[in-house]
Amino acid sequence: MVLRSLREVTEEFEKLKLETEMLENQMLKEEICSSCFYKHMREQDVQLEIVINIILSISRREVQEEFQKIKLEIEMTKNKMSKGKFCPSCYCKQLSEEIVKLKILVSIILSMFII
Repeated sequence: MVLRSLREVTEEFEKLKLETEMLENQMLKEEICSSCFYKHMREQDVQLEIVINIILSISRREVQEEFQKIKLEIEMTKNKMSKGKFCPSCYCKQLSEEIVKLKILVSIILSMFII
């Protein structure tokens, strides 16, 4: 759950960044007046503030719990392999799924510090 909500918030942040860049480009090309530009930028600021507050509200404990779940899944996968319940192909597939989850979690944690 934490992974999904963090991912959604990160996507929203990236979307806001892109929209801001587009507005800045429009202003440079004089496609919008300064009044409209500043109005849109104020709206962007409010949305960005909401996104930042959501990110900050996700507690460190929740992130640690998500990490522990992934770690447990990896251990269970290793145990199944050692007991012969997984063929090497299934083991690699399951392990790669957990590694992807870890990479997402790490990138989300890093993005929290960048903001």
